[in-house]
Amino acid sequence: MVKYSRLDEKPSWFMFKQYNDSLVKITVSILVLGFGFCLLYSASTSSDGNSIGDVSISSPFVDKTVDGYGDGASDDLPTTTSNDDSVEIQKEKCDLAIGEWIPDPLGPMYTNESCNVITDNQNCMMNGRPDTGFLYWRWKPRDCELPRFDAVRFLDSMRNKHWGFIGDSISRNHVQSVLCILSKVEAANEVYHDKDYRNRRWHFPTYNFTLTIIWSPFLVKAYNYEYVNGVEADPRIHLDELDNVWTDQYTSFDYIVMSGGKWFLRSAVYQENNTIVGCHYCPGKKNVTEYGLENAYRKAMKLVLDFILNSNHNASVFYRATTSEHFENGSWDTGGTCDRTKPFKEGEISLNYMDVAFRDIELEAFENLKNVGSTGKKKFLKLLDVTILSLLRPDGHPGPYRYFQPFAKDKNATVQYDYVRSVILHSVDKLPELCGLVVQISSLLMCPKEMQDAICAVKEKTVEDAEVPPPPAPSVHKTAEDAISQPPAPSEDPAKLQQNKTQNQIPRNVTCDLSIGEWIPDPSGPMYNNESCSFITEDQNCIKNGRPDLGFLYWRWKPRDCELPRFNAVKFLDSMRNKHWAFVGDSISRNHVQSLLCILSKVEAANEVFHEEGFKNRRWHLPSYNFSLTVMWSPFLVKANSEDLNDIRLDLDKLDKKWADQYTSFDYMVMSGGKWFLRAATYYENNTIVGCHYCPGKNLTEYGLDNGYRKALKLVTDFVLNSNHSGIVLYRTTTPDHFENGYWNTGGTCDRTAPYKEGETHLNDLEVIFNNVELEAFKDLEATGYSGKRKNLKLFNITELSLLRPDGHPGAYRRFHPLAKDKNTTEPNDCLHWCLPGPIDNWNDLVMEMVLSG
Repeated sequence: MVKYSRLDEKPSWFMFKQYNDSLVKITVSILVLGFGFCLLYSASTSSDGNSIGDVSISSPFVDKTVDGYGDGASDDLPTTTSNDDSVEIQKEKCDLAIGEWIPDPLGPMYTNESCNVITDNQNCMMNGRPDTGFLYWRWKPRDCELPRFDAVRFLDSMRNKHWGFIGDSISRNHVQSVLCILSKVEAANEVYHDKDYRNRRWHFPTYNFTLTIIWSPFLVKAYNYEYVNGVEADPRIHLDELDNVWTDQYTSFDYIVMSGGKWFLRSAVYQENNTIVGCHYCPGKKNVTEYGLENAYRKAMKLVLDFILNSNHNASVFYRATTSEHFENGSWDTGGTCDRTKPFKEGEISLNYMDVAFRDIELEAFENLKNVGSTGKKKFLKLLDVTILSLLRPDGHPGPYRYFQPFAKDKNATVQYDYVRSVILHSVDKLPELCGLVVQISSLLMCPKEMQDAICAVKEKTVEDAEVPPPPAPSVHKTAEDAISQPPAPSEDPAKLQQNKTQNQIPRNVTCDLSIGEWIPDPSGPMYNNESCSFITEDQNCIKNGRPDLGFLYWRWKPRDCELPRFNAVKFLDSMRNKHWAFVGDSISRNHVQSLLCILSKVEAANEVFHEEGFKNRRWHLPSYNFSLTVMWSPFLVKANSEDLNDIRLDLDKLDKKWADQYTSFDYMVMSGGKWFLRAATYYENNTIVGCHYCPGKNLTEYGLDNGYRKALKLVTDFVLNSNHSGIVLYRTTTPDHFENGYWNTGGTCDRTAPYKEGETHLNDLEVIFNNVELEAFKDLEATGYSGKRKNLKLFNITELSLLRPDGHPGAYRRFHPLAKDKNTTEPNDCLHWCLPGPIDNWNDLVMEMVLSG
């Protein structure tokens, strides 16, 4: 529990005026992130009937099964198809305001060079602050996970909306943080500012999104709080009249973040009905009674809340709680400093007396709302409580680095510190995340109706996944196949989705090799769970089947030389209107399709429009986008007679007509081969046997599985490059398995629970052969004359990133609770296919990057 301590009650207005900008910025950044996500999250409550409010809370996992998805003996292994393996977290109330700051290796979402709205006095890095560790922390509520702010989702949900930030310099600090984060998607255009730049407005043209900052530190009407004839004058505060600077614009805002409190520390004369009723810290003013700043703030805040609750306008209003400063060994003007470089832990710091007073007023005001009428309007008014999380960040202020290189000439120079405002890039940037969670947990169904559809997916994910433990520290593990992480996609109604035609504006590094990198912790976790997706088959539904560890869900792929944006289902579908995708290959391709369908279902559920008797060839359609997705069983890609799996006939000079005859109907294809060439087979060309693989007793020459695969792959690439069809083809490389101590039928297992690091594992000899065939085939294309068509054929290289994920397979949990009766039972493991959700979901990040970025 945070302790409270009584400090000197002497008014410190001048001190506050000087350092207020810093704390404001820290708090503002955190608020902005939280508030933006908050809106998104709140609005997501009623889409598709799966609102957060409807999430089951009786069981952490909900199992759903899909029939008819097994390949039996024809799969690479006994097929382990998973059903609904997305993790569903128990939905319990979570207080976002109570928690701790934990290390965050991802760091800030922008830099002081990438954002041009950071003012000099918060640009700590430019000003020479030597430590950077303060940038690598994130707020973790005690009882749940707080998703990271998603600028693309936020802006897409805020089309045609107007936000207002009303308050003092902390609000300005917050707005700067928001603008910096959103600038990674689109830079805002400033469309208005007053003479002193205290009131400003920005516009994002692609989204028709507007953001306004209004200077109103008391929120009520106030006069003469600057200087009169060069002398500081006591402000005249009207406690019965709101500041019309913001009230006159109130109905133009869809969302508002407000704050007050700190400015009531200043000496002032209070009026009601144009009559003086008292003052605060007014020695020398005869016949004027001390009114008490607490009473003044309480009255002003009640006036604000009454106005909102009695208004006919349904704006969503977030009232931000007080933020504290961190001066030590004095105040701002008496040598106080703030040189700490790490957050406090709970119990190591206490709120001072005045912060306690302000916070108590705010909490009491919202507690009192429970006893008033206006119940229908209370859902639009929420408390954004950032007091404790801000209290624990003494390291986030500019300190002496509010000036440029303050110690350049003299290391012992005495420099005035700023302890109130926060460094931009720091904890202020966590505020949007906080607000997002506040809305998510405290008010799942309390956002305006127009926002509910856009936020439904976000809310579902954050609530359902809130209690899944964060990823464990990376440990050495074995091999894994596919991986690439994807972000939760907002669930929106079709009418809104039709508007979402923006291109991904996140800068991309075209020279970056996406296939080389590492798996890093990802607290946001999977984008769906086993309740939200009906496409997961039993043998990949690891969570329903009783897998006890969940840490494997909390990793994402990070290429070595660049950032890989998370998959955005709305953007993907909007870009794929009237398109047809096909996945051609074996059961791993089917596994991939299931993953993609689960992610897309957070926007729109696909309708199955075709399947054959064995369910190996299927087609789905998403009507709102006229988007079709087909999976085709063709494990060799060439013509194969596999009725007898012990004696397969392969025609190396003939493509499999199932996919080749439909090729021109596909706009995009993801193809793969290789694994099935391990099987015993007889190879033909021109209907003549040319050799075989593993055919003892047949008096045939060993052709070599590598030669067979090489010839088949060349036939495929030649067909694509010589076709007049301009479809895009992604050829997926081989995926390794992770059996240890045997194979699937000889007691092999895969029990690891975390990814490998680079260099800790290697491909086996056969996987090296397959991968070399693929890499050589695409290298040889560079020397051919297909330069015009070459851009339509890309190598989708997931071998290395899959190798590093031994923890992502079903293992023994391809069956329902395999160890329930006997913990020592021997159960065949699946160490080839992937759990859903799981690392294979991350493949879609690469797919989207390759397709939308060219």
